[in-house]
Amino acid sequence: DGQLDSAILQMEADEPVNIDLIVKDESGAVIRSLVNKMYLAGGTTEYVWDGKTDSGEFASDGPYVITAIFTDVCNIVEEHDIEIEIDNTPPDLAITSPETTGLYPIMVDIVGSVHDNRLQSYSVSYGVGTTPATWALIGAGVDNKTDELLTSWNTFGFKGDYQLKLEALDAAYNKSEVLVNLNFQERNEWISSLDATPVLFSPNDDKELD
Repeated sequence: DGQLDSAILQMEADEPVNIDLIVKDESGAVIRSLVNKMYLAGGTTEYVWDGKTDSGEFASDGPYVITAIFTDVCNIVEEHDIEIEIDNTPPDLAITSPETTGLYPIMVDIVGSVHDNRLQSYSVSYGVGTTPATWALIGAGVDNKTDELLTSWNTFGFKGDYQLKLEALDAAYNKSEVLVNLNFQERNEWISSLDATPVLFSPNDDKELD
């Protein structure tokens, strides 16, 4: 997707060395031999791992260890490990309410689930019609949710077809989205919104939040 599609390995040596680079999975098995006896006459160099195994397949999601083995002219060997993780799994999303059909209140609670071990953010938007050209933000968050309130939506004056969109992004730039089509029927709308300030108060005559 053009985002974090490879890992750049930077190496530095104070003297001439031969470098071996291998990638091991969680069990310690070697899944990729990146370089074999690559000569470095001191200084710095870098190598890019594209996330593939020796068979040419993309490695599965999970933790990996990249081992750099430095061998100098006296055959003295020094090893360095770096831990790295592959994440190709997008966030898992669901909108459980409102349902596609039904008589909706003016204030619609949008309930759903958002889960990703490295969730960065999610947002809920709406558009007019069944294939909206533009979207308006309703609410957003950064925490995982399990069949919980994501945001509330004031739908005063809505009539006809609308579409809800829940989308999320994780730290590896994996994205996902779910869409729900809604149809608003004619409603009796006398109150456009209802709010209370503050939502927490203490009526005890102490002159604080009474």
